[in-house]
Amino acid sequence: MASCQREVLQTRTASIDPAATTGEAVTLPPRSHSCIGELIVTACHADITISSEIQHSADNSNWYTYLSFSNVAGTTAIEAKYPVNASVLPYVRAKSTFTGATAGKSATISIKLFFQPN
Repeated sequence: MASCQREVLQTRTASIDPAATTGEAVTLPPRSHSCIGELIVTACHADITISSEIQHSADNSNWYTYLSFSNVAGTTAIEAKYPVNASVLPYVRAKSTFTGATAGKSATISIKLFFQPN
């Protein structure tokens, strides 16, 4: 029986830089499947909106959206998301954008991918 594995793709706190940030690429084991993405937002200031996604790539160079999370605005949240396309390419990473983050206004997120190695 295969066990579920987890990769933390991005953990980020932002209070000044609202630019899009991508996490480091992670290489999944060959033929990984049954993926579930997880977004956890904590301590989010009321003026901040967060958009985030998990991307995948065949060559670690050209990236495509694998799944997108709902935008989160000024609140804490936990969201688990199944991808529309079950096939995942061998490289994955997270991308997030904080809008409205300024000095004294911050938010913290964690983006994870759970998967079954083959």
